[in-house]
Amino acid sequence: MLYDTKHFAIIEPMSEIARDIRIGIRGLGRSPGFALAAILSLALAIGLNTVIFSILNAVLLQPIPVPEPGRLLHIGRIVRGEGFQVVSNSEYRDTSEVTAFEGSSPIKSIARC
Repeated sequence: MLYDTKHFAIIEPMSEIARDIRIGIRGLGRSPGFALAAILSLALAIGLNTVIFSILNAVLLQPIPVPEPGRLLHIGRIVRGEGFQVVSNSEYRDTSEVTAFEGSSPIKSIARC
């Protein structure tokens, strides 16, 4: 008997998968408590995974909703032994209003991040 090898290569794995699914369903039917625990575990895992991805996608992966995000700057100061520290908005406003010396500015340089 001659077999069409192309047809046989596709049908054979599909019938094995269908048989495995039938055996799995029968096994779950024999122990409904385990089936319920397995289904609830999968539902909880899929739900949590979806929530975590949605949060990470919104916070980290999506671009910042500003017209030119490449022009944003970090404004801060360099403290010896601690490195760069970001300045709060209110602290920036307070120090930018200080004019102890005419022509001086509390911000000496701005580096792009």
